[in-house]
Amino acid sequence: MRIFLLIVLALIGPASCNPVDTHDDAFILFKTRPVQSPSLLAKPVLKCLPGEQRLELDINLKNLETEKIEILEVALSNPAGSKSLPLNTEGSPSKLNGGEETNLHLTFTPVNDKLLFQSTGLRGLIDSTYNLSVFYSVEGKEGTRVVNLVSRMPEETFLTYKETYDTPVQIYYLNTTNGFDERQGQFLQTNLSAKAVPFVHITEQEVALAGLNFRIKCFQWKDSLHAELFVVNHSDMTVKINSSKLGLMVGGVPARDLHLTNEKATGSRDDINVLRKGDRNILTVKAFSPHPPEYLSFSLSEAFVLANGKPLFKENLELIRASGPR
Repeated sequence: MRIFLLIVLALIGPASCNPVDTHDDAFILFKTRPVQSPSLLAKPVLKCLPGEQRLELDINLKNLETEKIEILEVALSNPAGSKSLPLNTEGSPSKLNGGEETNLHLTFTPVNDKLLFQSTGLRGLIDSTYNLSVFYSVEGKEGTRVVNLVSRMPEETFLTYKETYDTPVQIYYLNTTNGFDERQGQFLQTNLSAKAVPFVHITEQEVALAGLNFRIKCFQWKDSLHAELFVVNHSDMTVKINSSKLGLMVGGVPARDLHLTNEKATGSRDDINVLRKGDRNILTVKAFSPHPPEYLSFSLSEAFVLANGKPLFKENLELIRASGPR
């Protein structure tokens, strides 16, 4: 099927390969008609690099006014209304004198599925249709103006692209109904200092513990389990991270081929494994898993240790499968 896709793409745009792309994937060319307003002529070429789920926009803009025009913003939005701004801008300046034109090269990595992105960090497949908006102002005239264009991928090409690149993602959420918050609250009352408040609250993706906040993303994609733990310390406590004790349990057994990373996002830099007030750490876990497990838990019970040497967590966090893959 992949060979068939590349043949289709070659027929759509014979000069569409990317000379600097190491993946050697052809571009998918969207169909976009030029649009002319009384002030601005826009001629876009929108292409998708399917192997990287990236959009490349080359757009020629010509000032039809005698006054100077300033290009304020170029944005893409999908049918669901999710707006994406370019990662970079290359080309001529954004201010155009009367009759002047410019060529811009813009790169987009749009969020096409907001729920998937919030739950996993994955952006979802490229859509078949995008609205392209060019916002600009005319010197000496009030208000912001806009030129709107529509880019569409040919239907047959989109179906082939989707069949080739649409890999199901199984999302996992924290179990909020197993009594964890009550047991953890009682545990903190015993182990925390008298000044600390043993507050506990759990949602599908977050755990709040006595001033520490944990945001969790966990999903199965292809043959791997992925988990991300974003930790923020708002408390006055200092907590030590033992990342070697962090992991995933599949059916009560440690996951295979585990890979761990621990990164200090903000805060003190003297020791990456120490969380002081204001520190933010990102811990990631990847493990081999040929199939989405039915029973899964995040091993935290020995991964975070209080200054008194006692663990922060009484038990591991149980994860449950979302209803069906996305």
